[in-house]
Amino acid sequence: MSTIRCFTTDSTKLISGTKHLLSQRESHHLVSVLRVRSSDSVLLMNGHGEIANTSICGRIGGLVELLIKTVTTCKRSRLVLCIGLLKNKAMDLVIRDAAAIGVAKILPLLTERTEVKFDQKSAESKLLHWKAIAIEACKQSGEAFLPEILGPMGLETFLNGNKNISLVAGLYHHGEKYLIDYQSEIYDAHTLNLIVGPEGDFSPGEYEMLLARGTKVITLTQNILRSETAALYLLSLVDQMVVR
Repeated sequence: MSTIRCFTTDSTKLISGTKHLLSQRESHHLVSVLRVRSSDSVLLMNGHGEIANTSICGRIGGLVELLIKTVTTCKRSRLVLCIGLLKNKAMDLVIRDAAAIGVAKILPLLTERTEVKFDQKSAESKLLHWKAIAIEACKQSGEAFLPEILGPMGLETFLNGNKNISLVAGLYHHGEKYLIDYQSEIYDAHTLNLIVGPEGDFSPGEYEMLLARGTKVITLTQNILRSETAALYLLSLVDQMVVR
């Protein structure tokens, strides 16, 4: 049988020798979809870097109870993905695959060329939708940390509050710099922002703003990539360069 993973949103620390009661949703998935049986092994993830080896020890009121045997603590990614807010399916794809690769945060940016009209009234439901996608991605991939998904923020507001090293990948070239040119900065950074523009890229004025704030502009490839492709390509490359 393939590895069975489940997720808990309970912030309680996972401790060996204790029992944990799963939510109704996770219990239903284990029992009705995966058809698990008593004593089957399950990996329990809490999204805070802990993965527990557990076994099913019973059911209480229809909820599955797990016995925690051992707990492994993992290291968090140092990467923050900042991407121009995309249309529904494209944004969902970025959330899913970024969570699977492993990032500390995902920040959607509102830019001059953002085509999506973000409705503040539906912000809460949209964030919950993205969180659900990220949880499933972590379960599928085994990534121990659930990324923090922030509400959309204006580019200038983000830059005003940013003190981390930032890399931006886009179509507007400034000296044809590549990731390898910033290898030492990437390796030493405590937190690293990876910035990708929306469909149509950042405007020239926004690039001037980025450069004025010390953002390093890089060329990923000579080909023209979709924003979602560029984001995941950049994230994958930098993930291989940093050590958790």
